[in-house]
Amino acid sequence: MLLDKTISELNIGLNKKIFSSVDIVEECFQNFEKFGTNLNVLITHIDKKDVLEKARKLDETRSDS
Repeated sequence: MLLDKTISELNIGLNKKIFSSVDIVEECFQNFEKFGTNLNVLITHIDKKDVLEKARKLDETRSDS
């Protein structure tokens, strides 16, 4: 599970292309859907399509580096 990783582990995984930004975002949304109000956090409305598109662009930028 990606969300169990530290920021440093996520950074390494992204740089080594073990997983993508899209993978992380999708896992976050899966958790939001799975746990819903049980998370007991304030979540503003975020358009899933917009966030996934931004993640894809970040992955493309990372690939170009």
